Amino acid sequence: MDDTTISHCPLFRNMSQEEHDEFLERNIKDVVEFKKGETVVRQGDVINYMYLLTQGVVRTQMITQEGNTLEIKLLEAVIPLAPAFIYASNNHFPVDVIAMQPCKFLRISKSDWLNEMVSNEKLLMNFLKRCDIMVEKELY
Repeated sequence: MDDTTISHCPLFRNMSQEEHDEFLERNIKDVVEFKKGETVVRQGDVINYMYLLTQGVVRTQMITQEGNTLEIKLLEAVIPLAPAFIYASNNHFPVDVIAMQPCKFLRISKSDWLNEMVSNEKLLMNFLKRCDIMVEKELY
């Protein structure tokens, strides 16, 4: 992964290149790739990892009670998947995530992600702001 890539992610704003490099050194151990059309996660799957889309585009969609597919949005790298749900009491993916082109994800365990936030106030504040923005969009 190009070490400048994460600087475009809202979770890593206002962090130095050195902080980005150190983060990647500690967390680059689990990179997963998906081909176009492959399912990344399914609606209802338990969230055990922070999925950080580092390359590609994914589509999020929901299956309605009637069984219809409802497209929610397209997400372009670099962005986390469902960060507001990772530590929620109902920590399940709210949508299906489908690769629209070849994609790469940095997959970080929940415990490692929590340790990163505990040790980096900027990362923690960016995470909380991102979750707050997502909740506000749902409420208003």
